Amino acid sequence: MSDVNIMDHINEDGTFKDSLREHLADIVGDDHKDSKLLENIPNVSTALKVMFDSKSALGKKFDAHIPKPGKDATPEQIAEFRKAVFETLGAPKKAEEYEFPRIEGRPYDEEAEKVFRQFFFEKGYPKELVTEVLTKFNEFQTGRIEAYEARQKQVLDEQRGKIDELWAGDKKVKMNRLAYNAAMEFSPDEDLKGLLKELKVFDDPTNHDLWEKAGVFPNQRIFLAKVGDKMKSPEPPPNEAGAAEKSEKGDFTDYYTHETSRAAMAAENKG
Repeated sequence: MSDVNIMDHINEDGTFKDSLREHLADIVGDDHKDSKLLENIPNVSTALKVMFDSKSALGKKFDAHIPKPGKDATPEQIAEFRKAVFETLGAPKKAEEYEFPRIEGRPYDEEAEKVFRQFFFEKGYPKELVTEVLTKFNEFQTGRIEAYEARQKQVLDEQRGKIDELWAGDKKVKMNRLAYNAAMEFSPDEDLKGLLKELKVFDDPTNHDLWEKAGVFPNQRIFLAKVGDKMKSPEPPPNEAGAAEKSEKGDFTDYYTHETSRAAMAAENKG
């Protein structure tokens, strides 16, 4: 820069002369010789205002700057840095300010929300970050749940088809009622028995939905029917050697409790 007196290029009223632009490189250096800044700054007063505004904005920028901890930073310094960053990103002042998106139509665990809400708050996680993570997790869980339900429905449909084929025709009502009677006779679950009665499964034994509302699925019905059918027979179950068991008195074992079985055993013992 040459020795140029800037005052020679300013009018008495503070406005800039055209010569100021011609000698701009001499005054501020070649780096700014093509600056268009003076096109919007006609006088000294405006130039001072721009300078002060720029200085204020720059000060705010540096005030908001959070210095990154160095390699030798202590855990406390790192924790302070982390806290400052999270606060800048929107960490809430209270745990209740976190938003927990829910999956519509699905059960929700209120107690789990309380635990995680407090955990996020203690860690100082930003509110928006928590919401984004939970939303993504819900999307992931929804996909998994829907895939699981689709598979369960497929398995259930296969089981329904199997039992309908196995108990076709006259067997359909007979075997389903046999399964019902076996459940009422042998099940230790009083709630199940009560539910089967309440749903009137005996009156509509081929209705898959009623059975499944009671928690009894096709394969379980098949098992119950086999148990009920076996209990109608006077033959005792084979022991490990394949032979029928009898007590020293000749009575059948207590394995049989079905009324039909007891009647058959009593008739044979009398004989």
